[in-house]
Amino acid sequence: MEELSKIREAGIVGAGGAGFPTYFKLNSRVETVIGNGAECEPLLKSDQFLMKKYPGEILKGLSLIRKITGAQSAILALKEKYESFETLSRLASSADCLKVFGLGNFYPAGDEQALTYEVTGRIVPEGGLPLQVGVVVDNVATIYQVFQAVSSDLPVTERVVTITGEVKNPVVGFYPIGTSVREALESAGGTIGDKFVLLDGGPMMGKMISQDSVIEKTTSGILVLPENHPISLNRALNIQRELKRDFAVCCNCTDCTRTCPRYQLGHALEPHRIMQSIVHNSPARIPAAFLCCECGACEFGCPMGLSPRNINQYLKSELKKQKVANPHQEKPDAVRSQREWMKIPPSRLLKRFRLEKYYQLPISSQDTAFKPSNVKINLAKHIGEPAVPLVRVGQKVKAGEKIAAPRAEAKLSSNCHASISGSVMEVTSNYIRIGE
Repeated sequence: MEELSKIREAGIVGAGGAGFPTYFKLNSRVETVIGNGAECEPLLKSDQFLMKKYPGEILKGLSLIRKITGAQSAILALKEKYESFETLSRLASSADCLKVFGLGNFYPAGDEQALTYEVTGRIVPEGGLPLQVGVVVDNVATIYQVFQAVSSDLPVTERVVTITGEVKNPVVGFYPIGTSVREALESAGGTIGDKFVLLDGGPMMGKMISQDSVIEKTTSGILVLPENHPISLNRALNIQRELKRDFAVCCNCTDCTRTCPRYQLGHALEPHRIMQSIVHNSPARIPAAFLCCECGACEFGCPMGLSPRNINQYLKSELKKQKVANPHQEKPDAVRSQREWMKIPPSRLLKRFRLEKYYQLPISSQDTAFKPSNVKINLAKHIGEPAVPLVRVGQKVKAGEKIAAPRAEAKLSSNCHASISGSVMEVTSNYIRIGE
């Protein structure tokens, strides 16, 4: 199919997740496609920026995905409180097989399994994908990139990023892939103070990075927090200390389980039982850690300040090293009866994690793409095999030119393109650096 070929050539990967190549994901037949515009991470405005600025393009991209997958319907799901909700609803009302679904204001509305249930009433099996219930979910940034690739043959060279927290002028706008975090922070007026922690993403699911890191295809935000902020301390905690804290203070109260969105969907994930399994050296329940989506809702629930999420991350890594497969693959018949009442209000999330001051910061829109001095294009920041360089040091390249491609025999990989015009400064098996 021509559309899939263009999507593959453009190097599109899941912008809202782990970077799964989109051409592979869309090479399937489903009943429903869902555009994920929930943007449930507190403080981020990237998806809202796109939906406000390019509503027509996003709906056209969603229609293209419906055509590619043969779906009967395409549904864009976003929170009713968002400024673009009315505009998108009006535009969708005149389009065939397109709908806009209004989500409530809760966390984590953007989890693809929670979103699938909210929109369709279908429960994704444990450890499974929406595809198993006839659904494909794509982030609105991915959908916008699909529209650009199919309609104009444009590859992925930019990413909308929110830069906020301890910066002088919080901003949201387009940044070339490979822009250094250090330069991106300067575009927001620089940091406030010199002792801080950086997260790639939002406060709940963001990963710690350094100023030498770069903006990737999956980067939705850069959050700057003081190094003594509770979230900073949580991310920096050594896993062995985390395990010792579990031994010392877990009171088996079940609050972490009751706030877990996957448990509320009927899955066999009970974080408090996993924590107690570690305390009592009883490994039987530990493989349930595979079902954790790492949203951090359990941290909101825990009255002792523990992080079942961090424990589950560690356990999943250890189980994979031991080549243990996920044994949990049941499909629940129904969600738990209390699910509707256990959704987390973002206002309480912000207060619980001392984030209110950052939520109140005005975030300005950057109308033109930021221009960095150079970019570092990583070749393995997607699911699958790394791309292989096609350029050499000293070679002149133009923005949008393909600079790395998958090996011919690679089953899963992604193309990489120059995000700025200039000269190739460095070429390694891991990255390509381009400067003007």
